[in-house]
Amino acid sequence: MLKKYLLTIAFVSSVCCGYAQTDLTPTKKINHYLGVQANPLFRQIINLNNNNSLVTNPYLLTYSLISTKSGWGVQAGVGYDYQSTEDKDAPANHRSKINDFSYRVGVGRKVMLSKKFEAEFGLDVAGNYQNDRTFSQSDIDFGSGQSDSVFTVVLTKTTGMGGGLRGGLNFYLSPKILLGTEANYYFMRSPQKQNVSVKETVTQFGGPPITRFSNQNQSATASKFSLTLPAVLFLIVKF
Repeated sequence: MLKKYLLTIAFVSSVCCGYAQTDLTPTKKINHYLGVQANPLFRQIINLNNNNSLVTNPYLLTYSLISTKSGWGVQAGVGYDYQSTEDKDAPANHRSKINDFSYRVGVGRKVMLSKKFEAEFGLDVAGNYQNDRTFSQSDIDFGSGQSDSVFTVVLTKTTGMGGGLRGGLNFYLSPKILLGTEANYYFMRSPQKQNVSVKETVTQFGGPPITRFSNQNQSATASKFSLTLPAVLFLIVKF
């Protein structure tokens, strides 16, 4: 009789422990999506025509934090581009340095359309900052000991702010790897400030150089609704 009681107690204990372990197993509440713009990679694999491979989406990296229960979450994207050019053959020896930073952040939702396809939509706040600094220098020798040297610096700053609607479509290559694209329709207001600084040095035979400075500021504002078509592919890791 005692042996039966002991076996019963052991069986009930094992069932309770097994149930407790199952109940304590944490369930995943958040999915993370990290994407990178993959157009340059596909251009290395497939010979794409330059006109058809024009990239208009400025976001190089994307990130989403999505609830597994509701599908809602936070979605963001950032992009940075730097260009430096120099034309020594030009008469004024142009040099230009451009810094371009773009971002978007907002709320959105992901919805499974089928086993392989996932749609997403959202409402974003977006912005852009561009700094363009251009240098040029020209030297003119008039002869008879007279020359003129002009050094010009043009600084243009554009700061855009706005936002709007965004939508996208993702395809599951595997449970953790996706290939996606997105489109957005944003309103952007972009104030632009430009400063032109000129240093002119005139040298005359038999006299000291004469240097003159001038500085001019200009400002303008542009506003527009802009549609970015789904021309960019993102390689996305889900974890």
